[in-house]
Amino acid sequence: MSTVISLTRKGQRTIPKAVREALDLKPFDRVEVEVVGREAILRKVPLTLADSKGILPALDSPMDPDDAIRLAKEERAQRWRETFG
Repeated sequence: MSTVISLTRKGQRTIPKAVREALDLKPFDRVEVEVVGREAILRKVPLTLADSKGILPALDSPMDPDDAIRLAKEERAQRWRETFG
């Protein structure tokens, strides 16, 4: 897949929908950019346990791991919105 995009004056650009779908990117996912020579490679960065440390409330009972990851992503997204608006 090849997609041409242009940058704003601030050097910003939205990742095109086709690319987001190909990489299974969701809002607030992290993306790694690796520069190899004169090319850039984008990779989705999976959420790790270390990323979610301290953002989940203490629970009285065990939580399903999928629910914990979802909750951590939602909390991280909320904190990002509060910080960067």
